[in-house]
Amino acid sequence: MSSQQYACSKCGGNMTKGFAADKSEHYYMKLGWIDGEPEHASLLGIKGDNVKVHDRVRRDVRGLRCEKCGFLELYAV
Repeated sequence: MSSQQYACSKCGGNMTKGFAADKSEHYYMKLGWIDGEPEHASLLGIKGDNVKVHDRVRRDVRGLRCEKCGFLELYAV
């Protein structure tokens, strides 16, 4: 995304650049996009919330947020 100004497609307000972060127990991580359906990891046959991603392409998720109405536009870059 360039340094130009963006207008909200919902209300016409000014859009601000940003990114989504996911909080772990002790730190924050950038949100990522992985094509396809999630494949859940398992330990001793028990499936949890973890997903397998080691061999798949990951893209950072960046976005724009409207300062007026809060609308989000997210892009996988």
